[in-house]
Amino acid sequence: MKDTWYGDNRDPVKWTVLLHLAQKFGMRCVFQVLYHRPSEWKSVEVDDEKVEISTPVIAHFRDCGSIRRLGSDDLEICVFDKEFAGRAEYAREVCAAIRNHSKRPKLVFLDPDTGLSSPNSRPTPKHVSVSEVREVWDALLAHDFLMLYQHAFRDHEWKSIKMKQFSDAVSSSPNQVKVAHAPDFPAARDVAFYYICKAVGTPIRNPLQSPHASHCPSDSR
Repeated sequence: MKDTWYGDNRDPVKWTVLLHLAQKFGMRCVFQVLYHRPSEWKSVEVDDEKVEISTPVIAHFRDCGSIRRLGSDDLEICVFDKEFAGRAEYAREVCAAIRNHSKRPKLVFLDPDTGLSSPNSRPTPKHVSVSEVREVWDALLAHDFLMLYQHAFRDHEWKSIKMKQFSDAVSSSPNQVKVAHAPDFPAARDVAFYYICKAVGTPIRNPLQSPHASHCPSDSR
């Protein structure tokens, strides 16, 4: 995510969904994968003098780590805010951080600028690829949740298209994927959040077993 987009009008919706799910399903940690890409800030003109946007001002309004203050004794907010440079290395670091993070069950939130890339196109820095979603899914343990940010595109069926693509990435049926959206929130009508719980017995690469018990939502809608 570019610095310029952090803290925009969609973030209240985003974090309302995350905190609601965390409370409802007994999560111990919300683990946000930021896909952080530093922005190039333009200068402003004051009486024909160019003035750079100051670092303290940027830090105040675009501090990606400030969201940790929403945490509590019962819920940790963890932000993976390393710069998103090389895709393969970044994916490896994300999965290692998820596996090494002790608090479980956790809700891992993939938060790229745009969402999931199309299957037949090369992912841009604004997207997370299908293979990267699959890698993160493999890093989760039973009772963990995975959630994805998705921006709309020019197709009336965009929500169902991306839901199917997301479900394919985690080798699940579409009716196991749930969706959150905000039709009554004008600034966020063009985004959706897909989420799924990793059920007991789902094949995983990590041999550790989850020490916590939480309840995945039922498959019925």
